[in-house]
Amino acid sequence: MLLISLAVIMFFSFISYFFSWKDDFADVRLPWSEYLFDQAYEARNFLGKLGAIIAHLFIYKGIGLMAFVLVYLLGKTGLEFLLQSRSQKIWNEWKWSIYIVVFLSVFLSFAFSGLEFNIGGDIG
Repeated sequence: MLLISLAVIMFFSFISYFFSWKDDFADVRLPWSEYLFDQAYEARNFLGKLGAIIAHLFIYKGIGLMAFVLVYLLGKTGLEFLLQSRSQKIWNEWKWSIYIVVFLSVFLSFAFSGLEFNIGGDIG
């Protein structure tokens, strides 16, 4: 259930990030403890300051749009555990998804390098 909840939180955080990243960008780059606990900063992300930090970490600093693959994998793994159908297939899916995520992050950063928003993330 924890993995499913985490996947849902990440999904809404990531979706909101595409609408609020310009407003939150300068503040999220501050030290996180200062940003989280100082009332002077206000997040526009749907899930607040924590959502802005999570999305910034995974999308901007991480793997870009491919972060949604991680959301899918967390949700699917959570369902596998919840339904107690522990198959080897899910671990193979994780393994191949990691390769695809890294490749596509690099590809997206290269293919769409002229955009204001780096859709491949820093890893790309």
